[in-house]
Amino acid sequence: FIKIKTKLYIPNINFQETRPQVLFPLCRPFLGQDSWENKESNFKEWRMEGGMFEFTNDIATAEFVLLPFSINYYFEHRLQTYLDALSKRCIGLGIKAYGFISGDFGIHLNEFENIIYLRPSGFRSQLSAANQGLPVFLSDHYSRIMETKEVTLREKNQLPRVGFCGHASMSLEKRVKEDLKVMRENALRVSNNDWVLEPIFPSAFHRARKLKSLERNKNIDANFIYRSQYRAGAHSEEEKKRTTLEYYHNMIDSDYVFCLRGGGNFSVRLYETLMCGRIPLFINTDCILPQANTIDWKKHLIWIEWSDRSRIAEILLDFHNEIHNDDFKAMQIANRGLWINQLSVSGCLNHCISKFNLDKL
Repeated sequence: FIKIKTKLYIPNINFQETRPQVLFPLCRPFLGQDSWENKESNFKEWRMEGGMFEFTNDIATAEFVLLPFSINYYFEHRLQTYLDALSKRCIGLGIKAYGFISGDFGIHLNEFENIIYLRPSGFRSQLSAANQGLPVFLSDHYSRIMETKEVTLREKNQLPRVGFCGHASMSLEKRVKEDLKVMRENALRVSNNDWVLEPIFPSAFHRARKLKSLERNKNIDANFIYRSQYRAGAHSEEEKKRTTLEYYHNMIDSDYVFCLRGGGNFSVRLYETLMCGRIPLFINTDCILPQANTIDWKKHLIWIEWSDRSRIAEILLDFHNEIHNDDFKAMQIANRGLWINQLSVSGCLNHCISKFNLDKL
């Protein structure tokens, strides 16, 4: 039995002048010194050893295409005609191209028939099917801190222990600063004749309000660390290391982790919680989640609509009281597995393959 690898095509770039950090993460396992390449050491670094994927120089033999730069980049450099030509080429070959939209804010960009936009941020109800969720790609801090890849399981206790370590503040000054940031973004959009505006959402304020309401409930064990600044304002490497350890230990030492969007309409903490094998207490603000057609997200978290935010404690307690200890532990294992198998770079590439196969049916 010979395993056939899926071939993908990536357009060439100026390899000497391009920083790897600006590239689409799904392309980076194929990045060589002066070309795209299939190199086992690169695949191992991205946990794709013995992989299912192979870069091809010939687009006609590819099953899908990855755009190396963000879609924002192509628009900023007036390369829409390039994207249009690529889309038409993909139509002729019966394949899709995938690109990513970068940035915290949920910007709207013109679409092309056979190019799928992958994005962490945006508002699901405002976006077409050409826009799909993209996870925030993370290093495996859990296995580094805990020195194991296996989930350290928590037993179900009488009181649900909810964790949170991060930026949350009722400060009026902080709220005004967050509001002004969005207003500046909206002013920029209007100046560019883009009237799809970002809603004003002071995330640190909203987080603090919900956390305080959970703290007041005597049936909830609140394990909260409030930060007045992002990453506690850490600057030195020593401070960053200390606050990172505090952040992840808070998560690992909790049953559930409070996950509400930050400056953009997405939560990095959601993916970190899954990585640690914990259960997200996720407040949905019309988020665009990855692989929404193949992942049953409500099996992996406690889902609370923004309109139900006043009932957050009630919904949490109902869930915790009803779940059996065995199912509670199985959910922790499943969440870590979801992060490894589907929300990693290799997992997202697998999603591109499954989409390709579905589109052929």
